[in-house]
Amino acid sequence: MEQQTNLPMLTDNGRRLIRKLSELPPVWLTAAALGESVGVSRRTVMRELPGMEKWLRAAGFRFVRSPGQGVRLEEAEDRRAALRALLEGGGMALSKSERIDRLLVLLFAAAEPVKTQWLAEKLDISEHTLLSDLGTADEWLRARGAAIKRRTGVGVWMEGTPENLRRAMGIRLRPQLTQMDW
Repeated sequence: MEQQTNLPMLTDNGRRLIRKLSELPPVWLTAAALGESVGVSRRTVMRELPGMEKWLRAAGFRFVRSPGQGVRLEEAEDRRAALRALLEGGGMALSKSERIDRLLVLLFAAAEPVKTQWLAEKLDISEHTLLSDLGTADEWLRARGAAIKRRTGVGVWMEGTPENLRRAMGIRLRPQLTQMDW
């Protein structure tokens, strides 16, 4: 799925309603049932539907409204997962492993500590997701003789001998490189 850069604004209620639709099978849901599932009124759902529909269409998802039947998201499970990732990360539907690969490349290439806000923006994820990914990346690096260091007010950086850092990056990135690049 391509990164969506010019999506319309989406309210918090609209985001929660779309998320719920993405978690359910593609069946018809009334506005009342959808609202009840996320703790809002039928009226709130009806008010949010035009914005949700506009956002979903702009993001490339099939959303159907039918009077008397309700609403449904007509997408396969892999597309629903991509939609959930788009809602959470704001753009790219990357797996955790892909995010960690990119995180490690950014840290490896940095000549000095970088701010978590900058990393989150570069990876197009929340700072909460970034902190989780930093923990996972740190565990992986420690098994290879390196580590991720964090200090408030300073930033985040990789620490280890140059040889251990190069070896770790080689192990992590080799599956993504062609034989010629390697």
